[in-house]
Amino acid sequence: MELEIKQGYKQTEVGLIPEDWNIGILTNVTELITDGAHLSPPTSNSGYPIVTVENINKGYIDIPSCRIISKTDYDYLVRNNCKPLKGDVLLSKDGTIGITFTIKKNRDIVLLSSIALIRPKKNNLDGQYLSYSFESEWFYKFLNRVKGGSALKRIVLRDIAKYIIGLPPTLSLIHI
Repeated sequence: MELEIKQGYKQTEVGLIPEDWNIGILTNVTELITDGAHLSPPTSNSGYPIVTVENINKGYIDIPSCRIISKTDYDYLVRNNCKPLKGDVLLSKDGTIGITFTIKKNRDIVLLSSIALIRPKKNNLDGQYLSYSFESEWFYKFLNRVKGGSALKRIVLRDIAKYIIGLPPTLSLIHI
């Protein structure tokens, strides 16, 4: 039995989407897909917060719960793309998988590798739209397919980059 598709919609890899939408691979609609530091700098008495998956909740970072690292370590991690910027999307990828939200303002923080940092192409993809997409049933099915690990579940950046996303017409102008 074939499922009837409502007029004005089409069936795609991401499910039912409006006819004027397209689909794209995440790596083609983002400037950067990375994660935080893979080596944890030592704790310092003064400096800057470093964020782990344990410090993020739905929609925010619990800054007071973060460890503090030195300015030298902070500067090194900033140079290595571990600092999220306004509009970036964070996604927990180790242990607790799938917590996501958009950075609403620039802060002097850096990330550890348990958090993916996804930077949308500013003129093509809105971070909030991407974060909403990461909260979809389609994305959770995707996560369940790609997660690995026995004791500690995780997803890897190369799999996140392959995520297929529905793109409204204004986002479909980019080369997918």
